Amino acid sequence: MIEIQMKQVTEAAAILRNFIPRDELETILENTKGEEGEFFINKLIELSTLVVMMPKTGDTEGQDAMALLHYFGPGECDWWITEIDRAIQSNGVPGPQHQAFGYARMFVGCGEFGYISIAELLTSRRVELDLYWNPKPISEIREKHP
Repeated sequence: MIEIQMKQVTEAAAILRNFIPRDELETILENTKGEEGEFFINKLIELSTLVVMMPKTGDTEGQDAMALLHYFGPGECDWWITEIDRAIQSNGVPGPQHQAFGYARMFVGCGEFGYISIAELLTSRRVELDLYWNPKPISEIREKHP
C-alpha cells in the first residue's frame, strides 16, 4: 500500500512541478512523510488530477468558467486559473505552461481577464498555490474581488 502511494506521489509531483513553486512543492513532499502525511498525499493526487483534467485555453470561452486553481502573492495579488495550455510531453505529463487563462487582481479593485504565464508566476512573483482552494465560478470571484 505504501509503495503504491509513493508511486502516486512521485507521479503527482512530476505533473505539478510546472504548477507549484519549487520551494512549496518540496515542502509539500516533505510533509507527506510527517504526521499529516495522508492529507498532503491526497492533496498532491487531487491537484495533479485537476491539472490533467483542466480545460485547454479557449475551451470555456463565453461561459461562466470555473476557477480551478488559485495563486496568491504579496500585496493582495491573486490569480485564478480557468484554462491551461495542453503542452503534453511524450511521457504523458503536462509540460511547462507557456500560458493559462483566468482572472487576475493585481491591486484591490483592479481585476481583469487575460492570459497568465504560470512560469512567470512561479519564478518571479513569489506566489503560492492555494492548497485549500475550492473551485468556484468566475462570476462568484468577481463579486468578491472586483
